[in-house]
Amino acid sequence: MNIREELEKLNAKVLENNNQLEVYFDKKFDFIKHKVELHNLEIPFNSEKQCFILDEQNKEQTEKFIEKITLRPTIIFDMDGVLIDTTNSFSVVTMMTYNHFTGGELTREEINTIKYQGGFNSDFDILMHKFKENGFDVDFDEMADYYLNIYFDGKGGFIDEEKIILDEEHVKELAKSYNLAVFTGRDTKSAMHSLKVWNLTKYFYPIITFECVGWDNQKPDTKGVELIKEKVIANDIFYLGDTVDDASCARNAHVKGIGVLPPRDKSDKLRQRLLEEGDITVLDITTDLLEFLKKYYTVKV
Repeated sequence: MNIREELEKLNAKVLENNNQLEVYFDKKFDFIKHKVELHNLEIPFNSEKQCFILDEQNKEQTEKFIEKITLRPTIIFDMDGVLIDTTNSFSVVTMMTYNHFTGGELTREEINTIKYQGGFNSDFDILMHKFKENGFDVDFDEMADYYLNIYFDGKGGFIDEEKIILDEEHVKELAKSYNLAVFTGRDTKSAMHSLKVWNLTKYFYPIITFECVGWDNQKPDTKGVELIKEKVIANDIFYLGDTVDDASCARNAHVKGIGVLPPRDKSDKLRQRLLEEGDITVLDITTDLLEFLKKYYTVKV
């Protein structure tokens, strides 16, 4: 293996210093550092200079480094309905919030119907839409505070009712062959809490949340995917999502959208809508992903 040639394929800059190689990845430093830590590679790095130190004489070490950071596809995951079953959290909280401010009832079917339309990726959007549609003047900040407080107050809430869809065993297996990232409409606090609860945090980089893109750039806006593109090294990118807005975001960001039917909605109607928005396939459940990718790349080759 020619180490320098392999590093140059990754657009790394290589300098020789005292019989060692200083390897620079510019804006991708944190991505490579994540790979080093995830795979427990004993590769020294200089945080101040943002470079990795390789000893060409230690072939076993350098070859393992190259193997783990080599060019490979990146899979971006939405969280809710894809990684985590939120049937008994977000939907319930949305219905409770609507009832609190109106005294009326909002059903799961109504929520799903709105999601089919696209442009309502956030439950806040759904609630404000239904308030206006039914003639209720509700202050956004009051609504958001009530919603967030019963969902997750920093210690607990309906977030505790969630279940894992893609457990650590599945994620660890995917991480052997793919780079894994997250792009979610959740706020950072609740996203990191859930990933920590299921011991998944270490497998994903970067983790892009609501605060990373801002209110005006929520899905189907592509800013979250573009941020991930800037931070990773990949030869192919997939985005897994369970909503029309996820599929639209993938299409507009020029990455491959993969639809997933969430626990809350396994209908043919949703499957068809996701395919109409450009998803290359729609999985029945996220755990089918690895088998799909094996077949996809076999056919592609």
